[in-house]
Amino acid sequence: MKKKRILFGLIAIGISLYMSGCMELMPKEKQTFRTRGKGVYQGFDHVPEDYTAEQAKRDGCVVYRDTKLVDGGEYWEQFLRSAESKEPAKVRIMYQFGREKEWFLEDLFYDGKNFRVILSKDHEVHDYEYKYLLDLEGRMDQAVKPVRYVVLTNDKDLSFQNVWDSEHAKTEEEKLNYKRIIYEIP
Repeated sequence: MKKKRILFGLIAIGISLYMSGCMELMPKEKQTFRTRGKGVYQGFDHVPEDYTAEQAKRDGCVVYRDTKLVDGGEYWEQFLRSAESKEPAKVRIMYQFGREKEWFLEDLFYDGKNFRVILSKDHEVHDYEYKYLLDLEGRMDQAVKPVRYVVLTNDKDLSFQNVWDSEHAKTEEEKLNYKRIIYEIP
């Protein structure tokens, strides 16, 4: 009987590890914000330098190429549902620009109260924390296609127009305090 319970437990662990995909590349819940020396985030340590969008897709990441979602929309939707229910959640997003080798990752966390995003854009890791995640869509300057911004902010009343103006501001004083997570032209 004991052997059956152990075998069942091992099978359940194996299935959950297989299904966790990109989450395996992210730190476990208890390690969410662990650092290695001088406050450096560990979450990107095991991602190979030659990581590809195809690997990210297999790992269960959300993948954007330029301004279009190409894979993992279901992971993004699950993250949003969890956050809306005030349940902790995390998702990894790969952004790829132009050629396959130009990319960076963002780990987006929700702890039931605040959103936190950690970027791997360069050798330094950038870490931001905000209260709200806003999904804003609009058209500007008689554009044929709408533009979508998903931003983290502490201003729940931030509008599409505010973000658009800030994105095109000429001076730092004109820019607003938010972190753009997604810029999409569907």
